Amino acid sequence: MSARHAATLPGEELAHVLRNPLSSVKLALQSLGRETPGPRTRLALREVRKLERLLCALAEWDRPAHPPGGRFSLAVLLEAAASDVGEELCRREVEWAPGAGMAALPEVTGAPLLLRPLLAQLLAEVAERSPGVPLSPELRLVASGLELRLVAPGLANSGAARLCLVALHALLQPAGGAARAEGPDLLRLHVPT
Repeated sequence: MSARHAATLPGEELAHVLRNPLSSVKLALQSLGRETPGPRTRLALREVRKLERLLCALAEWDRPAHPPGGRFSLAVLLEAAASDVGEELCRREVEWAPGAGMAALPEVTGAPLLLRPLLAQLLAEVAERSPGVPLSPELRLVASGLELRLVAPGLANSGAARLCLVALHALLQPAGGAARAEGPDLLRLHVPT
């Protein structure tokens, strides 16, 4: 496929086209890692995982609307997303430190399987910009849902974070939610209850 043809595909189709060769690269790297483990192989596999999460974001970018999904705990989803990028958090010496009251917050409405990889990528972006600093997302109850705030130097300037925000906004907007950057360091998500 030519680059010109790929540029005309909708995000979902382009993500699908890119997933197949990326899967082949991932399998080859995993095989190489078993035969000759080393830091370069681990780095390449980490970058492949990042690309997989970004492809998920790209696939969501231009979908017109999404079914509301079900009710779920955003705190539990954040825990799962953090575990998805646990190796990256550990490598950057970032401790996952959610607030004590997060588990007591009400459930929200959405599509958790679609939100999880996007949240994972945002958590990885925060860790990349704040190595050694505990990762403690601020999650609080607001009038019509829950608000998640992620802060890190230059976070909103990251291309990966911006792509995730666009995809998250597309997922959250049909149910009355939103995802946006406020200044260069703050990302704010509103997830409806």
